[in-house]
Amino acid sequence: MNHAPDVARPADGPIAGRRLALTLAGLMLTLFLAALDGTIVATAMPRIVAELHGFEKYSWVSTAYLLASTAMVPVVSKLSDIYGRKQQLVTTIIGFVAGSALCGFAQTMDQLILFRAIQGLAGGGLFSLVFAANADIFPPAERGKWQGLFFGMITAATIVGPPVGGFLTEALSWRWVFYVNLPVCLLALSVLAVGFPGRQGNARGSWRQIDFVGALTLVVAITALLLSILAGTSTNNWLQPEVWELGALALAAFAFFLWVEQRVADPILPLGLLKNRVVAVGTAASFLIAFLMVSTSLYAPLYIQSVLGDSPTTSGFTLMPQILTALAFNVLGGQLVSRRGRYKRIMLIGCFLLPLGLACLVLSAPTMNRLLVVGSLMLFSAGFSMLMPQLNVAIQNALPLRHLGAGTGMVTLIRSVGQTMGAAVVGSAVVSAYLATLARTLPPEAASLPPEVLHSLTNPQQYLAGRSGVPLFPADLPPELSSALLAAIRQALLGGLEAAFLTMFVVGLVAALLVAFFLPDAELRRGRPATVMSAPVPEPARAPAPLSS
Repeated sequence: MNHAPDVARPADGPIAGRRLALTLAGLMLTLFLAALDGTIVATAMPRIVAELHGFEKYSWVSTAYLLASTAMVPVVSKLSDIYGRKQQLVTTIIGFVAGSALCGFAQTMDQLILFRAIQGLAGGGLFSLVFAANADIFPPAERGKWQGLFFGMITAATIVGPPVGGFLTEALSWRWVFYVNLPVCLLALSVLAVGFPGRQGNARGSWRQIDFVGALTLVVAITALLLSILAGTSTNNWLQPEVWELGALALAAFAFFLWVEQRVADPILPLGLLKNRVVAVGTAASFLIAFLMVSTSLYAPLYIQSVLGDSPTTSGFTLMPQILTALAFNVLGGQLVSRRGRYKRIMLIGCFLLPLGLACLVLSAPTMNRLLVVGSLMLFSAGFSMLMPQLNVAIQNALPLRHLGAGTGMVTLIRSVGQTMGAAVVGSAVVSAYLATLARTLPPEAASLPPEVLHSLTNPQQYLAGRSGVPLFPADLPPELSSALLAAIRQALLGGLEAAFLTMFVVGLVAALLVAFFLPDAELRRGRPATVMSAPVPEPARAPAPLSS
C-alpha cells in the first residue's frame, strides 16, 4: 500500500510547567471516569431494576454500553490521527457528559439501554485517546513514568467503583452513579481546553480517507463476537445454536474485514503494523493481561465477601493494600524504564511476580487466610503494574507516528475484547465448578426440598442476598437444614472461585512466558515533545532491532 509521508501540523505552542500539569490532570480525570463507569453502575443495577421494572433486560444495560464503546474505538482513534487528538477528546467528553445526563433522566429500562448505548459511543474512544494524547506529549523514553500513573488510575477506579456506586445509591439515588460524571467531566473538559495544545493531526488528512467499509464490517464482527460470548455466559451453555450462529457471523465478518483492509489505501486498523514483532507480541500479551485484570477485579471482591464474609464496605478496605501496591509499582516501573531507556528487564520482574502472585492465590484460597490472600493479590498487582504500562510504551515506541492513534486504538480494542473474554471464560469456570461442588456438598435432606428452593441454590447470587438480610429459604425450613445448606453453598462458592484462580494462573503464566521469551527489547526514542509532534517524521523502514534482555 502507498501512503503519504508522516506529516503533523505545528502545535500551537510548547507544553510545559502549569500547562503540562493542567493537561495531565485533565487526562487523568478523563481516564479515571471512563474506567469508573465500567464498575460503578453494576452496584446500582438491583435498585435500577426494582424502580424501572425490567429484570428481563438486566444484562442489556451493560451490554449496550460494551458493544457501542468497543465498536467505536478504532473509528475514534482513526479520526484523531486525521483531525488531531484535542478535537476528538473534546468531542467524546461532551458526548459522554450528554450520555450520562440522559442515563440519569431515564424513566424506563428501554430508555436506559438506549442512553447507555449513546454514552458508550462517546466513551468508547476515551481510553485510546488519552493514551495517544500522552504519546503526543512525551517521547517514549519519558512516557513510561506517566503511563504508570495512568494505569494506576485505571486500577484504582476498577476497585473503588463498586463501593462508590453502593454509597451513591444508598445515600442519594441510583441516578447519581450517572450524574457524578457530569461535574468531573466538565472539569476535565475545561482543564483540557486550556492546557492541551491544539494538535491538528495529519495535514493531508480528511474524512474522505476514512475506511467506512472496513469500519462498518469491523463493528459487525465485534458486535457478533461479543453477543456470542454474552449468550454463552448468560446461560453457561456454549453449545446452544445462538452462540454458534453469532460466532459464525463474527468469523465471516472478520474474514471480510481482513479482505477489505488489504485493498484500501488507508485502513481503519493498520494490520500491517502486526508485522512488527514488538507490536504483535505486545498486543497478544496485552489481550491476556486485560483478561486477568477484569477477572481479578470481579472475583477477588467476590471471594472476600462470600468466602471470608466481609461486607462490601469492609471488602474495599481489605483490597486497599492491593490498590496501593498497584499505584506504587506503576510509578516505580515507569521511573525505572524512563531512566534506563529500555523496558525489557523491568518487564521481566513483572513476568516473575504476576504468575507467582496467582500461584500463591490458588494455594492460599482454600486456607481462607486473609493475610495470605491479600499478600497474593499484592504480588499479582505488583507484577501487573510492571507489565501493562510498559507494554503500552513498547508498542507505541514501535509505531510510526502517523499511525499512533490508530495503533493505540487497535491495542485498546484488543484489550476490550480480552476483558470481555476474561469475564466470560472465568465466569463459566466459576459456575461449572460451583455446580459440581454443590452437588457433592448438599446434605441428603436437600432431596426433599421443593423444586423452586433447589433451583435457587444453583445461583450463587442467592447466598450474597441471604447475607444482606434477604431470606434464602422458606420460614418453615428447620434451622439445622438451613445452616447445612448455607455451608454447602459457601463451600461450592469456594470451589468455583478456586477454579477461577486456577484459570487465571494458567493465563498469567502464558502471558509471562510470551513477554519473557518473545518480546524484543529496544531503545526508547528520545526528543522534545514539540519536535516529535511538529516536524515531519519519516516512517521507520523496519522495526527496532531486537536486543538481548
